[in-house]
Amino acid sequence: IPFLINQNEDDPWQKVGCSTPERSTKKWIEGHAKDYKMDEDTLPLLPQMVGGGACSPDGDECGSSVGRGKCNLATPATFLTNLFARSKADKRGVCVCSMGWVGPLCRAQDAGDDVVWEEEETLGSMPAPWLP
Repeated sequence: IPFLINQNEDDPWQKVGCSTPERSTKKWIEGHAKDYKMDEDTLPLLPQMVGGGACSPDGDECGSSVGRGKCNLATPATFLTNLFARSKADKRGVCVCSMGWVGPLCRAQDAGDDVVWEEEETLGSMPAPWLP
């Protein structure tokens, strides 16, 4: 069920979000990165996938019946498999998510916090270094 939370950015008691200045989830994870990744991972948080999961033309893996995504059979990764498929049931594709849906099989709503609690760190207005 979709819902909206109204919050006053200037009221410290109304700060609702994943990483507010007082409770920075981002900084906690960065400081404890080893607890949030496997040995082979380079980053504690992996990029969010938008589609790309395996699907079949007759299945509903991508949520096509409810408008979350569709199964795309015409991709370079599936071309040869589908070219030599004996029947439609043998063909394979990858999910392509509709706007607002994410994940390999388009099962999660794309959401976010409208309030930017933590600005990205930059070098400010310093000029770029000159390299000969």
